[in-house]
Amino acid sequence: MEIIVSADASNYGIGARIAHKLPDGSVKPTSYASRSLTQTEFNYSQIEIEGLALIFAVTRFHRISVYTANRLQRWALTLLLYDFNIKYVSTDSFGYADVLSRLINTNVLSNEDYVIASIELEDTMEYIVKQSVEALPVTFKMIQSGTKSDAVLKQVKQFVQTAWPSSQSKIGNSQLQQFYQRRESLSIVADCLIYGNRLVIPAKFRDRALRLLHKGHPGVERMRSVARSYVYWPGIEEQISQCVRSCVECSRVAKTNSKTNLESWPSPKKPWQRIHADYAEPFNGNYYLIVVDAFSKWPEVVSTKRITTSATVAMFREIFARNGLPETLVTANGTQPSAATLASCI
Repeated sequence: MEIIVSADASNYGIGARIAHKLPDGSVKPTSYASRSLTQTEFNYSQIEIEGLALIFAVTRFHRISVYTANRLQRWALTLLLYDFNIKYVSTDSFGYADVLSRLINTNVLSNEDYVIASIELEDTMEYIVKQSVEALPVTFKMIQSGTKSDAVLKQVKQFVQTAWPSSQSKIGNSQLQQFYQRRESLSIVADCLIYGNRLVIPAKFRDRALRLLHKGHPGVERMRSVARSYVYWPGIEEQISQCVRSCVECSRVAKTNSKTNLESWPSPKKPWQRIHADYAEPFNGNYYLIVVDAFSKWPEVVSTKRITTSATVAMFREIFARNGLPETLVTANGTQPSAATLASCI
């Protein structure tokens, strides 16, 4: 019997329901669960809270087919423990889980087993932050302090903790607009701003981070690849390009784009002056030798089961017997026939 787990979240709680889908297609709920968000979880972005609801549901009820009201890519690794399908259900048709996330006592503490899971998640995120800082010429406290004093990042943190404007047009700052486009992947860990698994660097430390990325003159693509694993700030990829372009050492060893002059075949003056020949891919078990006159575009097509040298020579002899010998024969460097064999046949 199929088991359906439903999960949803509000700004202050999460709710879940488990139900059985009976053979006649009806769905019968068997259990409900809900809890309020912890102080740490209040700092999560909306998509992370939706993911938290799903993790709470599968951890609490433990099994198969899942309905949810939002995208949950960030939680994919955790959910690999389960055999499930994800389906979207609009809020209007999702009251049984949505109401549980809202009609709760805000002072209710989380279940003990789930608090452990939440702490492990927070510890993991803090480890990612500290690992990113270890690769930089700054300390963890410097990033924390710089984030608090950075006007743009302070505003981004406020938006993550409360709500973003309804549209990008309502944001005047160009850097804030770039964060708006990435708002679903932003979160706050230990007073630092995180984009996915990348640490957002305050403006005052970006030159240091850029110098470290450029150490050893690895080139644009390598610098971007390393940055995508550790750090982010608005315009980072363009700044990397400018850094490499302005570097004398990088310019000295940069590859020059070698240009090859393309030349067309000269136009023939008469029919059968130059012909082109090649085999087409097999179709219905047959190969096809295609010969085209460069002047008139006249095609000769011969079907064959074999593409050996002797078979190819025999087909050329038949074509030449009808049309005469060409002045030039152009082939695709194949081995059927060899130059010596073809020369002997004509």
